[in-house]
Amino acid sequence: MSTPERRLWFFVAGQSLSVMGDAFSALALPLLLLDAGANLTTVTSVQSAGMAVTLAVMLFSGALVDNSDRRRLLLGSDLVQGSMLLLIPLLSAFGALALPIVIGAKLVGSAAAALYAVGHGPFMAELSPPDQRLRANGAINLGGGIAMAVGPWLAGLACERFGPANAFGLDALSFYLSAIFLVLIGPVLLQSAPAAAPRPGNTVQDSLRGVVEGYRWLRANEVLRWFFALACAENFVAMVSVNLFIVYLSKDLAASDSVVGLVLSAAAVGGIIGAIAAPVVGRWLGAHRALPLTGLLMGLSLCGALFARTVDTVVIAAALFLIGRIMSMTLAMALRQAVVPGEQLGRVGAVLNVILTTCGLLGAAIAGPLGGAIGIPGTFAAFGALVVVTALWTLSRPPAIVRTALA
Repeated sequence: MSTPERRLWFFVAGQSLSVMGDAFSALALPLLLLDAGANLTTVTSVQSAGMAVTLAVMLFSGALVDNSDRRRLLLGSDLVQGSMLLLIPLLSAFGALALPIVIGAKLVGSAAAALYAVGHGPFMAELSPPDQRLRANGAINLGGGIAMAVGPWLAGLACERFGPANAFGLDALSFYLSAIFLVLIGPVLLQSAPAAAPRPGNTVQDSLRGVVEGYRWLRANEVLRWFFALACAENFVAMVSVNLFIVYLSKDLAASDSVVGLVLSAAAVGGIIGAIAAPVVGRWLGAHRALPLTGLLMGLSLCGALFARTVDTVVIAAALFLIGRIMSMTLAMALRQAVVPGEQLGRVGAVLNVILTTCGLLGAAIAGPLGGAIGIPGTFAAFGALVVVTALWTLSRPPAIVRTALA
């Protein structure tokens, strides 16, 4: 195995472990808060505060990502997140854990996670030659898909056996292991910009300028403009879709908690298939066809959920949705890396991530009232129709450069 390939698989391994670890915190946090006497309002407020911190840091982190050693930035993010998580089981063991500490650890960890979210795409561009980026992004999402398939199941076992506080320790371990893999990768020669390209300083002014430059790039680049509407529509439905499937299984189909967990794990296989298929489909059809068609698959699978009346059919609908979602994420990241200069990837990614995350929050806010008014099946159909219409519109108007962007 060559050095670039070894570095790529080190990054895939670290990222996959981190994604798997996230499942432990995602389950343990609400359980720990409730055990500490918090109510549902407090739980959702803490989660909302974490998201607000993530969005704020993400927006202004583009210049920092572009002006810094990205590997070291990701390494620092892993260490900070791991340390914040490790505080919880350590303090719990000494009887010193308090609700403000849990909230503070969550907020600091959210800030570090935002840097990682913006930095990992540009760092992937440094790791991979341009003709290998589609395959590299597929490998990253394949590892993430496998982790998503087993992570929730392991998290449930850990919380039940060791308690929510100690489950945070397992997530901390995943971040430390991810940091070790980043150390093993070693310094990386830039693939997308000259190695000696100067990087300016990191100041507040640089951060503000980075937001403006990222927004200008997003508006000026015809490829980014082409799939922007589709990306917004997909993220509008993606964040809340898992919750919709969970509520539909639990309330409408009266499935037990264990069955719901098995359904989510089975559906996650769709994400694995999508990660494997994305490089093949992208090369075969070209980004101008493949990206809208993955959106079409997402939308049609949600529309199909309208007719899902058994657990088996829900598994099929959810798996098809995840196939489309992971393929779309893989293709979109590779396309962004292909058309945005490496020294601008952080700025553009920061602005784009904030916009797309905000779309997801809007979708989550609308899904609740809409589900109450027309039911979960009707909400599936409405969200699916939105993505289908946007995908068809995107398919009808590809700029010429997209046809060869991933060749």
